[in-house]
Amino acid sequence: MTQALRREHAQFWHEVLAAGPTRFFAAHPGDDQRHELRQALPDGLLAAATGRPHGLHLLIAGAVVALLHRYTHAESVTIGQGAPIGGGIDGTGPDALIPLRCAVFGTDTFTDVVNRLRTAVFDSYAHQNFDVGVLRHGAPYQVAVRVEGLHVEPDPEHVPLLLDVAATGELTARAAGIGKDVVARLLRHLTTLLDQVLACPGLVLDEVDLLTEADIRLWERCNDTARPIGPHRTVPAMFAHAVATRPDARALLSPDGVLTYRELDERTDSLAAAILERGAGRVAVIAERSPGLVIAILAVLKAGAAYVPIDPSLPAERIDFVLRDSGASMVLRGDTEVPSRPLPAVTVRPEDPAYVIYTSGSTGEPKGVVVEHRSVANLLVGTQRAYPLGPDDVILHKTSISFDASVWELFGWLAGGGALALLPPGAERDPDAVIDAVERYEVTAMDLVPQMLGALADVVVARNAIDRMRTLRLVSSGSDELTPDHVRRFRRALRQTRLVNFYGPTEATVQVTHFAVGDVAGERVPIGGPLDNTRLHVVDRLLRPQAAGVPGELCVAGDSLARGYLNRPDLTAERFVPAPFLGEARVYRTGDLCRRLDDGTLEFLGRIDQQVKVRGYRVEPGEIEHQLRACPGVDDAIVVATGGSTRDRRLVAYVTGAQPPHSDDVLRRLREVLPAYMVPAAVHRLAAFPVTVSGKVDRARLAASAAG
Repeated sequence: MTQALRREHAQFWHEVLAAGPTRFFAAHPGDDQRHELRQALPDGLLAAATGRPHGLHLLIAGAVVALLHRYTHAESVTIGQGAPIGGGIDGTGPDALIPLRCAVFGTDTFTDVVNRLRTAVFDSYAHQNFDVGVLRHGAPYQVAVRVEGLHVEPDPEHVPLLLDVAATGELTARAAGIGKDVVARLLRHLTTLLDQVLACPGLVLDEVDLLTEADIRLWERCNDTARPIGPHRTVPAMFAHAVATRPDARALLSPDGVLTYRELDERTDSLAAAILERGAGRVAVIAERSPGLVIAILAVLKAGAAYVPIDPSLPAERIDFVLRDSGASMVLRGDTEVPSRPLPAVTVRPEDPAYVIYTSGSTGEPKGVVVEHRSVANLLVGTQRAYPLGPDDVILHKTSISFDASVWELFGWLAGGGALALLPPGAERDPDAVIDAVERYEVTAMDLVPQMLGALADVVVARNAIDRMRTLRLVSSGSDELTPDHVRRFRRALRQTRLVNFYGPTEATVQVTHFAVGDVAGERVPIGGPLDNTRLHVVDRLLRPQAAGVPGELCVAGDSLARGYLNRPDLTAERFVPAPFLGEARVYRTGDLCRRLDDGTLEFLGRIDQQVKVRGYRVEPGEIEHQLRACPGVDDAIVVATGGSTRDRRLVAYVTGAQPPHSDDVLRRLREVLPAYMVPAAVHRLAAFPVTVSGKVDRARLAASAAG
């Protein structure tokens, strides 16, 4: 072989391998068992292949490529193909398999994929006699296809999933490192796809319906969540019931002392009466965490008004915008003193607004989300049913009132007749202050964003403060992605404390899913299943339900939905939409990418709008972040894209850890498991990620933190 020809072969295989493996499943401990599953393929398959092994290979491999595209949204899919009998491709080794790469798009027809695949197969034959193995960095594929009579019989130990097609059309799946349920699902979906594309080869891939009867039953079972809310369907009604039941029990704990339910009721009545005299409507509450803040919010609700929570630490410009946009009739500062007076009878209905909370908008202006009492009551009753709190329980209020996670803190204690303890203002980011508050007030339940959860756990271990946290029995986490590393750090510090992963957008009243977290072994912590009276749908771009294992946009339906956006009917109509395929009159489109697992739980995969294109490839930063977290010494990771045009865009990674590895070591490991276009151009090590007031990672400040 001439040097020029060798370079030509090397360049061809470099391009094939550059896309890296198409990862449709994540390995978990315990999945290393070997097993076989058999599947009868559609009757018309052999006829469509015209009796030729090569035609059979193209049809099966084309269906696999199309299916992996649906599973991963990848626009370039790499699978393995059997080495041709007598073909003599060098370097295939004992596996007798070679990589086969095919571009694939949702707008393609199955015929497009097969034609493209045929070209790719013949191109691979044209570049025989080259040692492909010398170019490999890790396994180049997770799935391989071999056809009897066409390909050399390979050693199945060298590929996680080998699809072996007999001349009769029967398919045998030989797997290692993949659970039987995952393989069974793939075979089920493969047959479903083949049935449709053989009947109509011109069918667009995005229009192939992978739903099977098993998927429909799973979908229906997971959304069977209808439960009675009970007689107390507004916050004032829940509070009145607690006051009547335990008037002299402690209700509010703070550095200022203790208020009983009766005392809190009297103070909120007086302020509510004063609010009524001045007219209700919407009332802005601008106050730091204090008894006066809690009194103000409860008083607004008792008066039949909706509160507009505003953190006083926010920039003046944003505070002014919220006050103008909300049309607040008055402002409470949390220190309002009024003479004792009776509260006239006020009718507060479940459909009345409870609060208007402002979230960041894509246009740069905040948008107000209007949430009704029935949605708040559904949240409180649903979480109480799933994770009961009683009269002896104490919830710690630590979240800024400008963020919806504060809603459960402010009212979650009412359902069980417990108490609310207040963390001093400004202490929400201080793990030592949180430990002091837990010990002082004997806190039993609190909510922590993942970043604070990890930081608190580390300090508990470092300070040997585990005994000081002995009363804490429930920690919920949400607002950001909870990673396995967060869980492991939490377990080291608070093994006996129950940890629950919650997920939910502001537009669906704080949280809509829950997952009781054990010892996490996989790459992701599931977000779980729906709370009461909430239905969750993973859908395609046409709002059709996706099959289990297939990513799609998460849509929320049911009693948890907000009324919509204040003064924004256009945006409300855009995000809260009818969904006839789902049988729903109204769903909220979250913009989050999720998939349903075989047991019905949901996995969060990232924001749809965070997907980026780099050098023509579509990249999901979350996949790179998972690989970074697997590097020894890395606790957490964030990947962002910088640069304007696709041509100039590059990926930059930020990692934290007590002893993070050198950037070169991180990049070296990533090159072993990721294609070249997914390896970040730079890795920056930070002591901690910058966070917003709510405790979420502030991505806009990452570059400045790295420079500092």
